[in-house]
Amino acid sequence: MKTLIRLLSKTTIRNVNATAERIITIIKEGIRGLNSYVDSLTDQVEEKNNTLTEVINRETELSNNQEVDAVRDTKTRAIYHMSNALSYSSTKEESECATVVIDILDNYGLEIIRKSYDQQTADTNSLLSDLDKPKVTALIDKVTTLRNMIEELREANENMKKTVIDSSTSRLNSDSLPSATKLSPIILEMLNNELIPVIDSLSKISPNEYLETYRLIYDAVESNNRNARLQSNKNKTK
Repeated sequence: MKTLIRLLSKTTIRNVNATAERIITIIKEGIRGLNSYVDSLTDQVEEKNNTLTEVINRETELSNNQEVDAVRDTKTRAIYHMSNALSYSSTKEESECATVVIDILDNYGLEIIRKSYDQQTADTNSLLSDLDKPKVTALIDKVTTLRNMIEELREANENMKKTVIDSSTSRLNSDSLPSATKLSPIILEMLNNELIPVIDSLSKISPNEYLETYRLIYDAVESNNRNARLQSNKNKTK
């Protein structure tokens, strides 16, 4: 075994987060309480890593917003296209319904899907309200395909409302957090230049107490570095 091991600087942010958590767990389960300085360092790394976890979750939520909005966009397009197609139907109920629905849709335009989340939600609420008027509803209820599409849009719009509220609440709680790109190098440095070297030294001074813990940390870092090299090689071949 090498005397000292380091996490590679090219380790991804998520892998820094996961490997740091693994190392913290190893230390807590193996040597917690044996050395107050190690305990203090471990707590400092854990605090930074917990913040990194929060930031990663926040960024994941923003990505989820985009995915949920994309579903709503798809449902909106489907109604526009289906209404246009049904307007050419030889079935009277379908063509009459499509004509009325198209008149309503034209008040908003398909560009509705390119508006901000909040504006699109407001316009979709208004669109659905127009489609829910009794005379319009009576026509739509006779065309099952179109009725189903409208209900799917309604569900997608409600999902978007909930997602935006949830992410807004999360943002209010985490707007003061630093970015993941700033936190990750700090955690790497704390592990590579402080926590791991200290435990390495202690494993030589008191192997009975510390060597097994250092071996487990060594394995965790080695596993991380293998993944980092593989990912780096994949990126080079793209």
